[in-house]
Amino acid sequence: MRNVWKTSKREISIGGRPLVMAILNVTPDSFSDGGEFLSVADALAQAEKLIRDGADIIDIGGESTRPGGEPVSAEDEISRVVPVVEALTKNFDFPISVDTTKSMVAARAIDAGAEIINDISGLRWDPELADLANNTGAGLVLMHSRGGPQNMHKQDPVADIMDDVSDGLHRSVSAAVGRGVSPEQIVLDVGLGFGKTFDQNLELLANLDKIVSEFSDFPML
Repeated sequence: MRNVWKTSKREISIGGRPLVMAILNVTPDSFSDGGEFLSVADALAQAEKLIRDGADIIDIGGESTRPGGEPVSAEDEISRVVPVVEALTKNFDFPISVDTTKSMVAARAIDAGAEIINDISGLRWDPELADLANNTGAGLVLMHSRGGPQNMHKQDPVADIMDDVSDGLHRSVSAAVGRGVSPEQIVLDVGLGFGKTFDQNLELLANLDKIVSEFSDFPML
């Protein structure tokens, strides 16, 4: 496996100790910290705490993807995310990721200082995210999920989750590379909880070494 992850601002060293991606949701309804960091001041204070506690990357989300979460417009997502990205960039020289499936949101976040795009759909919902990563050099996280924004957590389980994750990640990588994204920009994510049953999540965890071996050129988030 390679030892760097290339973003638009730096090469992040990988392959030694695991890196910690801290989650900072600027949403009213996320399952972990929804409603806690809606103001820029609160988000900035939390980011400072996360960095102090040892985070290596901060991932900022403006739309909840929990079961039952309400979709938001690109404009609303931008209004939540961009001021926080701007504040963090002004105060810290630190890798910032934007958790979004919308190229419009990602573009504004990158303009504000983000350097990684974290796409839970693996380019299925907005392939132009790959064009944006290609044009800006941003890091790109490709996650396996099933279904669309409205029914992602209501999918009937597949018979073989290992094959489904493998096939989905191969398709996402092919789509990204086909649009000019360098493999050194790409990190993969098996997507625990996204269109999978509880038992399938456990199966993925128990066999994660097989996925890592199959995609040995790519780090796993």
